[in-house]
Amino acid sequence: MPTSNVKAYRAYHDAKQRCNNPNHPRYKDWGGRGITMKFSTFEDFLSEVGLPKEGESIDRKDNDKSYEAGNVRWVSRSAQQHNKRDYSRNKTGMSGVREVSAKGLKTKTYQAFVHINGKFKQLYTGPSFDSACEARLKFKNETQI
Repeated sequence: MPTSNVKAYRAYHDAKQRCNNPNHPRYKDWGGRGITMKFSTFEDFLSEVGLPKEGESIDRKDNDKSYEAGNVRWVSRSAQQHNKRDYSRNKTGMSGVREVSAKGLKTKTYQAFVHINGKFKQLYTGPSFDSACEARLKFKNETQI
């Protein structure tokens, strides 16, 4: 079996385990929150996403939806790092947007940001939460993350 077929099968198998096996160490982040593998066979999965290119891994476009037709794709590691769900410590509810607290600030300040190739890039800093969200979404849409 060619290497890309093995990689595709491993991605399918691993995703299925994360969704279906309560003993899997990461089950709580997938199956435990309702993410399922809706492809009944590896062949169905493969016909949807095709084979990965070098350096790509499987990704769900919408992290709150399952592994299903229209929601899976192969992406680079960098793109995948930008497509994460919000964690509980993010109080704004928007990935890549945070409230900045610094000594001397008298009004709320929001910052939109991304990490690209391990480097921090600021997209917006100012008093408007909506502007911060717009800056982050604009970046996401322009870079296809």
